[in-house]
Amino acid sequence: AAAIESREPMRRLRVRMREIAERESQRGVDVQAALLWYRTQKDAPSAGALAERLQLPTLRREESGSDSLAAPSARRQLGRILALVSFYEPRAFLARASFDRAAHMLEVAASIGKLNGDACALLAELRRRAPTMKSAVLDGQCH
Repeated sequence: AAAIESREPMRRLRVRMREIAERESQRGVDVQAALLWYRTQKDAPSAGALAERLQLPTLRREESGSDSLAAPSARRQLGRILALVSFYEPRAFLARASFDRAAHMLEVAASIGKLNGDACALLAELRRRAPTMKSAVLDGQCH
């Protein structure tokens, strides 16, 4: 085992794994910063602006790439972001009757994956409480 551990390919693999773990940790901090930015803006930023701040285009590229370490890391990060933007954040915005912000969160969630479960319940509540709110992205969800 020690002989394998000391080989150069194994050392490179360990360095790469450490880099990915550090990047994943930093992105977790960046996600929280992006959500804080969104919450503190006077006017609700667009779903697109939030998606950029959350680095979704980069994560999607990495997820679909061939890097056997970066792709699973990106999938994990997208899953964490999906939980935040499909449940926790919109629920908090609905509680404060901030319907546009709740809708934008759900739009970002829908850009990551199909809404289901609690996200659909939140979307139904949004539709009930703000029936005039229109979103081409959300119109095709949860029917």
